[in-house]
Amino acid sequence: MKTANNSRIVKKANSYLLLSTIRQYEPLTIEEMIHKTRLSRPTVLNLLSDLRERNIIEKSGFREASSGRQPTLYSLNLKSNFAVGVDFEFPPIRVTIANIKGDTVFSRLWYQEYGDSEDLVVSKIEDAILEGLSKLQINESHLIGIALGMPGIVNIKKNTAVRMPRMPSTKLFNIDQKLEFRFGVPIFVRNDAHLLAITDKENMTKTDGSMLYIAYRTGIGMAVIENGTLSEGNYGNSGYIGHTTIDVSGEKCSCGQNGCLEMFCSKRAIVNRYNNHPSALKQIKSFSELAALSNEKKDPTAIQVLQEAGTSFAIAIANAVKLFDIPVVVIGDLDCGEENVFFKTIRDVVAENTAVHSIVPVRVVYGKSDECDYALGGCMFVIEQFFKAPKLTLKI
Repeated sequence: MKTANNSRIVKKANSYLLLSTIRQYEPLTIEEMIHKTRLSRPTVLNLLSDLRERNIIEKSGFREASSGRQPTLYSLNLKSNFAVGVDFEFPPIRVTIANIKGDTVFSRLWYQEYGDSEDLVVSKIEDAILEGLSKLQINESHLIGIALGMPGIVNIKKNTAVRMPRMPSTKLFNIDQKLEFRFGVPIFVRNDAHLLAITDKENMTKTDGSMLYIAYRTGIGMAVIENGTLSEGNYGNSGYIGHTTIDVSGEKCSCGQNGCLEMFCSKRAIVNRYNNHPSALKQIKSFSELAALSNEKKDPTAIQVLQEAGTSFAIAIANAVKLFDIPVVVIGDLDCGEENVFFKTIRDVVAENTAVHSIVPVRVVYGKSDECDYALGGCMFVIEQFFKAPKLTLKI
């Protein structure tokens, strides 16, 4: 029995090695697979046959040869195995479907009403996924998993949402079970900022693979990536920066505590502060409108409000830099432009408040992901789990 168990574990490890090699270097011939993995020819042939039977790998052409028979090339099968990401900014909800390489092949955005029931939200998500499958002309058996990016407190050990301050009347605590029952694939419940960070990993090209990712949305979240690995925390809530306390005597937040960071510099808080200012030019509805007033109209009130909020935001970011000793900060979903006074204030104040504490100058980077990519991080998380290395424990 021990020998049989050990054989299965070794086969699983070898399969992971071969698949990861093809994923990284595709297209590859059999000889190239043998050379790169250092596995025997019979092992490679056996594993390759299994991967093709499962529609993970396919033939993708022939390698040019100076003489003799051209060797067959193998690549990931992009017509099978699709991942789904769901981004709850709420009221905006986004659904993205990506192929196994992480390329977006379908996306949809809609707005829910505050107070909508869990069943209605789940129904809308199911409809979006089914619409995507129909347009792609594939069936549900091609799905490998669904990742849900939730705004609030999650418990990744129980794979559920625990508390969502921005959605107090909408309970989504059983959404994972309902979607798993409907589609029969693994469901992953994760912090929305953590999944957003995955889509902006390209910003780490000139670093050691570490960054603090700030999701500047309806609320404010953060993800900590160290040496290329997302640090989720014990229950999946690391980087909950938006609800760190700035003023213990401050205004009550939607979470029930007083003086949270979001009360000073979230998009909603900044818009309210401008609208309540006696010198406001007009009543605005969005942060992007306020940014436009400061950019195009040079509205002094807009500039003042953005500078004050940017300063509070930057001090919180500088504190995070000192805590984690990570000198790269990426701010996503900022929606104001790199030349706006808000971003410039954040960048300058962070530099000023970390100068004597950081070994190298802290870089504050404007996030590169577009809105259409906000749910893509969920897809990439599913794909990472699909390719995840097995945990090997040999019983001898």
